[in-house]
Amino acid sequence: MFVHLLNDRRTWGRGAVPPPSPLWTPANLGATLKAWYQGDILAGSNGAAISSWSDSSGNGNAATASSGTEPTLVTSLQNSLNGVRFVNGKAFSLPNFYSGKSAASAYMVLKRLADPSASFQVSALWSVGNTGADTHFPDPSGDVYDSFGTTGRKSCGNPVPSLAAWRIYGVYSALNDWADYIDGVLFFSTATNTVGFTATPALGKSPNSFYMDGWIAEAIFTDSKQSSTDRQKIEGYLAWKWGLTGNLDASHPYKSSAP
Repeated sequence: MFVHLLNDRRTWGRGAVPPPSPLWTPANLGATLKAWYQGDILAGSNGAAISSWSDSSGNGNAATASSGTEPTLVTSLQNSLNGVRFVNGKAFSLPNFYSGKSAASAYMVLKRLADPSASFQVSALWSVGNTGADTHFPDPSGDVYDSFGTTGRKSCGNPVPSLAAWRIYGVYSALNDWADYIDGVLFFSTATNTVGFTATPALGKSPNSFYMDGWIAEAIFTDSKQSSTDRQKIEGYLAWKWGLTGNLDASHPYKSSAP
């Protein structure tokens, strides 16, 4: 076997096997990637307060929390990787990276407290739309309501998979087009939608000061509706990283191999 190098391009000799292609990550999305929060890169002791969750997109859009409102670090939260614990009164403020945008998407690996029946507090997820209405994942009835990137909150219904287990949640908002997915399977969609964003987005807190009681391992935000191919790559990336390939449907293109 021989390797000939010319202008940093590799030509592999007869019978040689080229190295595998690098695994796909959200960085491959390019300029549409606005913020990317990875729990596994957080360092510290279990239970430590997190005042800033760095942004891996390269845009400098760190999620921040003031003193006394910080979510906390959980070591070896899922698949031996670190993540973030949210409870009542603890949330991150997000930079206003959706100002002036006409579409948006978000993808998360999350799990909420087991029983939402007693309070809305266990189910609030974020403040990203400009409806002034809360996102509940789910509310005490078991129904999911989501106001991501819209002027009209969506009543998505009662999901079959338990939200008290780790899930991959994806959602997008575009003109006359809004939908969300659980573990890569379409959950709810509508052709009635006006895009809108709050000037004060938050993660783990809804507009009327309801808070999430649960865990987030990773969160990805873009300023477009992804193609089905890219959406499935994101789902596959998250599933393989966080040990959730069992959540994916048998027909998912990344059920048996990572993108």
